[in-house]
Amino acid sequence: MYLNKDKLFQLMNKECEGNYNAFAREIGVNVAHLHRFINTAESEAGPKLLSAVAKYCEKSGLDYKDFIFLDKPLTACNGDLDKPKEVV
Repeated sequence: MYLNKDKLFQLMNKECEGNYNAFAREIGVNVAHLHRFINTAESEAGPKLLSAVAKYCEKSGLDYKDFIFLDKPLTACNGDLDKPKEVV
């Protein structure tokens, strides 16, 4: 699974006028986590951010499938940042 950064950024701009703090509060994640995900090319969303976006979409009447895609595996880094492992 992966989260489309561009679409999430567009949603943040639409719903919170581009305010990272306000949008992070809306979806229930730490603002630093949100900022790092959107602005770091190699970052990938983990279960916490994916879940927060899905819950926000449900609460707001949006389709989470517009933001979350299943064609990439979910990865987890537990200690070794150079070797993410696929979560099955």
